[in-house]
Amino acid sequence: MIHSIIFGILILYLQIFKAGDLSFWGITPNFLIAFAAYIGAYQKEKWALPVVFFLSIGYDLMSPETLGMNTLLLLIICRITKFLRKHIMEPKVPTVSILSLIYNFFFYLIFGMFYSLQTENSGFLFWIFLISVVVNSLISIIIFYVLLLLRHLRIKIE
Repeated sequence: MIHSIIFGILILYLQIFKAGDLSFWGITPNFLIAFAAYIGAYQKEKWALPVVFFLSIGYDLMSPETLGMNTLLLLIICRITKFLRKHIMEPKVPTVSILSLIYNFFFYLIFGMFYSLQTENSGFLFWIFLISVVVNSLISIIIFYVLLLLRHLRIKIE
């Protein structure tokens, strides 16, 4: 559990302070989607939802223009992963890839609808939406497996 909180704080730090430096084509990677899926898959529900809630609230406080949508969407992603883990999900590449694509599609669809209400250039938003889904799905898959690898490492603090 402590490892998950430390990973979460590290990922929140990377999301807030370093993700902008890693953006390309105007697309900022979202590390929190992969973390919400990872926590939903590998932590007990009594810990998973509060950890995701507090981390996503921290992210929403740094970007108040999103109106708390990150918190809502990341909690939904965590809850769906928790449900799927009980029934069908195993951390195999096809399963994680499909779920990553679905999660990113859902996340950016909601944000795309939100931003399309604020701007008139919907054609541009459509292409940004598609590129964001693909790029962030690949990033989510990589981060999910890195977190899974780190979960299996035994680190002793002496």
